[in-house]
Amino acid sequence: MIKAAFFDIDGTLIPHGEEKFPESTLKALRLLKENNVKVFIATGRPVTTLVNALNQFDFDGYLALNGQYCMVDGNVVRNKYILQEDIEKALPYFQENNISCVFAEKDYVYVNMISQQYKEFHKGKEELMNKIDDVKRIQNQKTYQLMIFINEAEEDELFKHLNHCKSARWHPLFADVIPIDGGKNKGIDAIADYLHISLNEVIAFGDGGNDIDMLKYAGIGVAMGNADHQVKCAADYVTTDIKDNGIYNALKHYQII
Repeated sequence: MIKAAFFDIDGTLIPHGEEKFPESTLKALRLLKENNVKVFIATGRPVTTLVNALNQFDFDGYLALNGQYCMVDGNVVRNKYILQEDIEKALPYFQENNISCVFAEKDYVYVNMISQQYKEFHKGKEELMNKIDDVKRIQNQKTYQLMIFINEAEEDELFKHLNHCKSARWHPLFADVIPIDGGKNKGIDAIADYLHISLNEVIAFGDGGNDIDMLKYAGIGVAMGNADHQVKCAADYVTTDIKDNGIYNALKHYQII
C-alpha cells in the first residue's frame, strides 16, 4: 500500500513555461489525500520559489534543493549544505572563465555575475534574473545548492574544483550542484524515516535528469510521458504526458486512486 507520493514540479506538476497545475493533476492529488496518502513536492528549486506550487495545493511537505532541505508538517527533517571550503576552491574558476553561478541559501538566492549563458536561459523572462551579490556571503550563510551555467561537456573540468559535490542536471544550460552524498533519494529517505514508512510504500514522479536517483529509489518510480529518454529508462512505469493526464493515469494504473 502506498503511503507517500513525491512529485517533481517543472515538467511533472506544472508544464514547462506555465504556472498552473493541470486540472487532472489537482484531481489526482485530492484523491490521494482522501485515501490518506501523504503528498510531497520533490524539486530542485530553492525554498523561496515554491510559493506558487504551495498555494495551489495543501502539500504535507516538500523536498527542496534536490533533497538538501526537507520539511514535513512544519518540521525540518533534512538540512544538508555545501561546505564553505569546497565553494571557495571553485570561486577563482568561475571568475577566470566568466561562469555564472547561482548560490541558493534557504531563504535567499543570488548570482555572482551575468554570463551569456545565463542571459540565454532568462531570455524572455528577464524579470526572473537573480540579484548580483557578493560571494563572500558564503562565509556567514549556508549554501545548499549551486546552479552553475556550463554545458554538460564542461562538468569534468568543473568537478576538479568541487571535489565533494556532484551534478543533478535537468537543463542543458546549467547544472544543479549539490553535496556528493545528496540527492532527492536522500530527501525521500529522511521523510520516510520521519513518517516510519518503508520505500515500498513510496511512489515518485519525475521527468528530468535530477529525478533519476529518486525514481530508482522509490518503491514505484514513474516517468512522465514528456520525460527525457534516460529518465524513462530508469522508471518502473512511463505514464502519459503531463498535459495528457499523466499523473492521474499513473495513479489509476496502480490503483492508488
